[in-house]
Amino acid sequence: SQHFHTDLVLHAYGETARRCNFQDEHVVAFFESMRRDLSAQEHDPGSFQDYVYGSAEVIGLLCLSVFNQGRPLSKKRQNLMQEGARSLGAAFQKINFLRDLAEDQKELGRTYFPGTTAGVFTEEEKSRLIADIRTDLATAEVAYPALPIQARVGVIAASLLFETLTDRIEQTPAATLLEERISIPTSTKLTILVRSIIKGISLSSYRKRSA
Repeated sequence: SQHFHTDLVLHAYGETARRCNFQDEHVVAFFESMRRDLSAQEHDPGSFQDYVYGSAEVIGLLCLSVFNQGRPLSKKRQNLMQEGARSLGAAFQKINFLRDLAEDQKELGRTYFPGTTAGVFTEEEKSRLIADIRTDLATAEVAYPALPIQARVGVIAASLLFETLTDRIEQTPAATLLEERISIPTSTKLTILVRSIIKGISLSSYRKRSA
């Protein structure tokens, strides 16, 4: 039967969810994480992992459902892409937390990273978190060649953008992150876009040679 919702955004989402076979577990996990943001709180390692999974990792998995809609995939390739999607989502979220440290703590009363204290952020903590982020980014990169070209360039662009943001955060004193939000100039973003197109095409050539 034809489904219709008077809210066109919800209608479009519903059509996409059905066509791309979104998993209920992913959607439920997302809304559970969003509900956690309704109240200010700190996280322990377990709740942090649950939050990152629901707020970011499942977004990567939902994107995969869209990218791969109608594509026959081996179990091995599915597992590779799912691990990459989750790792990239986790990296993006952790980078966001570092970038928005000042706003989250001062305006929203949130301290996301377990083991950290509001108003205090050390170089050691920053280095540890950045190392974790770089591990996630490296894990995600392994899966890029498996993505369809229509999605690959966009994913690479987003990844390079966040990788560049991570570099800038690493070069910024930890105390400064508690006071201001780090950003990337528009000119740098345009350079990243060009690099992404080149890298996406080169990976296509690699796939053809490896086929």
